Amino acid sequence: MFDFYQDYEDSSYQLYLPEGAAVPDKAAAGRKWCFKFKVRDPGDHQRKRIGEQGYFVCKVHPDHAGWDEL
Repeated sequence: MFDFYQDYEDSSYQLYLPEGAAVPDKAAAGRKWCFKFKVRDPGDHQRKRIGEQGYFVCKVHPDHAGWDEL
């Protein structure tokens, strides 16, 4: 399981963490993250990045047709 967060002021910024993990300072980047819900499988790319750096951060495109990793 993974924890899913969105930025408090701009929900297009999203953060995925292993369940129960604290938001790392590097991922926080001055944002106020608000926990939304638990996710069973965030996706292959997201899981890979979480395994490499402990978190995955992205910004969803306004049309919701994709995202850019940050």
